[in-house]
Amino acid sequence: MARQRRKHIYSRAPRGRERWASPLDRIMANSVRMFNNCLVWTGTTDKDGYPLIVIDGKRRRVCRYILELKLGHKILPEMLALHTCNHESCVEQDHLYEGTVTDNNRDTVKAGHHKTWGRKPNNQTLIPTLQQFLNRSTRDLKTGR
Repeated sequence: MARQRRKHIYSRAPRGRERWASPLDRIMANSVRMFNNCLVWTGTTDKDGYPLIVIDGKRRRVCRYILELKLGHKILPEMLALHTCNHESCVEQDHLYEGTVTDNNRDTVKAGHHKTWGRKPNNQTLIPTLQQFLNRSTRDLKTGR
């Protein structure tokens, strides 16, 4: 008679850390409550600053995962997890809602975060950013100008 393996109730955790019972426990362990009632993610983020977590070996955005738990169903790929607080690192479920790209653009303009792509509304060019300045400086150093 073959001995049956017992299924582990814990998810895998990095070496040297405690094991968590669920992804939700990991999310809470990597979040801090802020003054404006946001639950701010302190863990790994993607290139856009959105929180990331590995669930079943796949990287997922925490905001989408939390919203799916809140709604009780998967979010369609063309839909987004939008924030009422306008903080991309916030994972508070009460601050998240499902919306389209159009909704996101409308919220961005309303909050005043809309990019003008290097120009002010009256077509005056903006002062170069620090990164552009640094890129120009390093290029000048390489070419000797």
